[in-house]
Amino acid sequence: MNRILAILSMSLTAAVLSAACSEDPRYPLPGTGSEEEPEQQVPEPEPEPADDGILKILAIGNSFSDDALGQYLWELGDAAGVDMVIGIMYIGGSALSQHLANTGSDAPSYDYRKIEDGKYTSTPDQPLSVAMADEDWDYISFQEQSGLSGIYESYASSLPHLVKWAKENAVNPDMQVILHQTWAFPQSSTYSGFANYGNDQMTMFDAITDAVNRAADLVDIDIIIPVGTAIQNGRTSYLGDTFNRDDRHLEKTYGRYTASCTWFEKLTGINVVGNAYHPSTVSEYDAEIAQHAAHAAVLNPDEVTELAEYREPPAVEDNDEPLGHPVYVDFGDPETEDAGWNSVISVDLTGFQLKDAQGNDTGIFLDITKPFRNVNRSGPETVSVDGWEMPATAYGDSFYGHLETFQSKISGPAEITLRSLYKGQKYIFTFFSARDFTGSSSAAASANHETEFTVTGTETDSGEHLRVDARNNTGKAVASKAIAPDEDGNIVIGITCGPENTRKEKMFFLNAMRIEPAE
Repeated sequence: MNRILAILSMSLTAAVLSAACSEDPRYPLPGTGSEEEPEQQVPEPEPEPADDGILKILAIGNSFSDDALGQYLWELGDAAGVDMVIGIMYIGGSALSQHLANTGSDAPSYDYRKIEDGKYTSTPDQPLSVAMADEDWDYISFQEQSGLSGIYESYASSLPHLVKWAKENAVNPDMQVILHQTWAFPQSSTYSGFANYGNDQMTMFDAITDAVNRAADLVDIDIIIPVGTAIQNGRTSYLGDTFNRDDRHLEKTYGRYTASCTWFEKLTGINVVGNAYHPSTVSEYDAEIAQHAAHAAVLNPDEVTELAEYREPPAVEDNDEPLGHPVYVDFGDPETEDAGWNSVISVDLTGFQLKDAQGNDTGIFLDITKPFRNVNRSGPETVSVDGWEMPATAYGDSFYGHLETFQSKISGPAEITLRSLYKGQKYIFTFFSARDFTGSSSAAASANHETEFTVTGTETDSGEHLRVDARNNTGKAVASKAIAPDEDGNIVIGITCGPENTRKEKMFFLNAMRIEPAE
C-alpha cells in the first residue's frame, strides 16, 4: 500500500512479507561482476511490521540536501498531521560519483543527520550501510553536485548504478527513488561551476530542468522534487534574486522554507498553501510567497510561474502603538529559542517583524539593508553585562563584516533599518559585540577589534560611547542616546570598524541588540 495514502488516512495497513528485512545489506562495487558471491542460506521470511503511518525520507547528498530538508520540513509535516523521519547522509560538496564510490567501499565519510520527533541529531563518520539499515525508508533521494546539476552526462555515468544499489539494499521493498532538482545560482555568483552555464542564471535553470528530466527517464525515477523551479518562481516576487546566502546555498529563512514547502507538497500531495507553520524568522507575507512558489512548482515543474500578486513588498502602515516593553534581537546562527528573543539568522534578512520581550508583535520591521559577510560562532563562553541577561545562544555567535580583503572578498560596512517605529516615541539602542580569541596565538588574537555603531533618525548619534572592542569582550555593551524616528518612521543603524581597530581585515561584529522605549 502506498505510504502516502497511509499517512493521509492515518490508518495502518496489513503486514507484508519480506525476506530482505532479515538480510544484511551488501555493497559490491557496481558493474564489476567479477567476483562470485558465496552461496547464502535464505532465512525464513518474517512479516514486516504493520505500516506505522510515518513518512520516512533519506537524502544522500550534500549541503543542498541539508538546505532543503534539514530545517523546516518536519515542522511543515507536523502542522499538517503528517509524522516524518528525515535522514540526511551529508558530505559537503559531494557529487553523485563520490556517493557511487562509497557504495562500493562503504567508507565512513558521512555526517548522518536525522530528525525524528522534531529532534535533530548529527553523527559524524558514518557509512551508507548504517543509514540504510537504520529505517525502512519510504524514499531515498539523490542530487548532483551544484556545478554539475545541469550536465546530463554526470547523471548518466553514476545515477543508474546508484538507483540499482538503493533498490537492492533498501530495507523497505516498496522504497521509491527521488531525484532532487536543485536551483540555479544567483546571478551575482562567482562560483567556478557557474561558468558551465555561461554565468547566466536562466541558462543554468533550463539546463538543470532538462538534465534532471532526462536522468529521471533514463533510470525510471519515481519522483522529482522541483525545488529549483520553486526558487526560480520565488525570484519573480519582490524578493528578487535574494534566495541565496552566498554564491550558491539557500538563504536560511525564506530560501530554505521555500525548498521545504516544495518537498512537503510533492511528497504528501497536500497543498502547502495555507499550512499553519512558518518559522518566526519569516514574515507572513514572505511565507505566502514561499508556499505559492512551491505549489506552482509542483503544478508546473518545468517552467517558471510569475508570482504577479507578490511583485511589490507588503504595505507597512504607520505604527500607532508606542513600544511598551524592550525588544531583544539575537544575530547569528543557530537561533535562540529563549522566550522574548528575536532570532536573525540570515545576514541579509528583510521584512522581519520584531516581537517584544512579552512575545507581542510590535509592528516594527527589521531590514538588513547592507548585508554582513557571514556568521561567526566563536563567541565568549560566559558574559556578565550590567542590566542585561543574555542567553548563550545570543552572545555565543555573531554577524561579522570587514572593510579589507578577507577570503578574497570585501564586505563593507553593514546597515540595519528599522521601519514603522512609532513617531511619537524615542528609542534607546544597546549593542553587544564579542569575538573570543582565548588560547589563540594568532596575530588576529592580539589585534583590536573595535566595532562602531551609528544610529540615525531625526538626528544622528555616533562617537566614542558607541564603540566597543569585540576582542574577548565579556562585559561591555554600548548604548545610544534617545533617538526619535525620521518622518517615515525609520531609524538606520550603521555597523563598521572603529578608528582604533587594528585587525588587518578591519573586522567588526554584532552579537545582540536591545531596543527600549526612552522615558
